[in-house]
Amino acid sequence: MDLKADEDRAAVMIILCEDGELEALYIRRAVNPMDPWSGQIAFPGGRTKMQDVDIIETAIREAWEEVGIEVKREDVIGILGVFQPANEPKLKVYPVIAKLKFKPEVKLSNEVTDYMWIPIKRLCLSEVEIDGRRVEGYRYGSYIIWGLTARITKRLIEILK
Repeated sequence: MDLKADEDRAAVMIILCEDGELEALYIRRAVNPMDPWSGQIAFPGGRTKMQDVDIIETAIREAWEEVGIEVKREDVIGILGVFQPANEPKLKVYPVIAKLKFKPEVKLSNEVTDYMWIPIKRLCLSEVEIDGRRVEGYRYGSYIIWGLTARITKRLIEILK
């Protein structure tokens, strides 16, 4: 897999932590008219920058910038593949998975309004309603995970089985 950073690439960081059960960190993106994923539940992440050596470095940098969590390269346990968002099909998104030994303190940036640790095994794929449309997704309390994040979550659940 080619992991070099370039302009049509982005990375998200799936931070896993075992605290009785395996949980993943999800965020709610701030409402921003310039953000195509404004207000959605997501993983910390963003586009590559010229100074990023590779996709892994992008994911590590974005986790630090958005939630104040320092992920080290040795915490990274894999990459889920390549995903393309429906609303921006030229973009290639690489979900980088890191497993931490303990739940870190989360410090939200202005790009993020909320975060939640969600037990992966409690998520169940179902039909959810988004802006009057019925789509595949996950409901966890008042949170709805849909779109690209739901597709990444579905793949994560498949490989964890």
